[in-house]
Amino acid sequence: FMLAHPPATQKPIGDFEWQAHKGSFVTMLRKPAARLVSAFRHGKHCIQDCSPETSQVPQCVKVREARRHYKCKPMREARNAREYAAKPGARGCTARMILGRACNEPVELKANETALALSMLLDGFAFVGLIEEWNLSICLFHRILGGSPRPQEFTAVRVNKKATGMLQRRPELLTALRDPPDEVLYAAARTRFQAQVRSVLAALGPPMMRPAGGSVDSRH
Repeated sequence: FMLAHPPATQKPIGDFEWQAHKGSFVTMLRKPAARLVSAFRHGKHCIQDCSPETSQVPQCVKVREARRHYKCKPMREARNAREYAAKPGARGCTARMILGRACNEPVELKANETALALSMLLDGFAFVGLIEEWNLSICLFHRILGGSPRPQEFTAVRVNKKATGMLQRRPELLTALRDPPDEVLYAAARTRFQAQVRSVLAALGPPMMRPAGGSVDSRH
């Protein structure tokens, strides 16, 4: 049940959606610096989709409207990943969308807004996985929420080979490109993810060693 959420859009969470489904949201977070590089390589990614459910000025009438594209001009003018990441609209996409705002709204998030987004992430999401731990995230998702994983869930989709290659050639970008709001969210999500993995492993108990030539308990 997603209000006014047409396909092929990146609509942020709306007020009604949050009230109706708090505690049931799921997401996969990516290391912020890696996301910035991928976004730059993906046509200098800039999305101004908004939520008609959220009170804001100017009022959001439709999720996607051409009249808001002018806000992307500074990001489109970036000549490299560093310039792109320095634009206010490039940083804090995850936090903004949780707060109900456009991913690339060209306004810096305040500390209290980042804190609110973090609180919503930890209290309102049933599961938060990590892109860098995709396979483990899929297994953990089903362990916590039930069901059995399907083969296609482990398939990498929309892999940005240009971004991957760029990070391999210039690994320093992972530390040079900063996204303070989303770094706060990612760090908290990673801490919780690791704690959940430890909890699941503890519940499974120690691996049952097989005779020579055998394997460990298949539960692992």
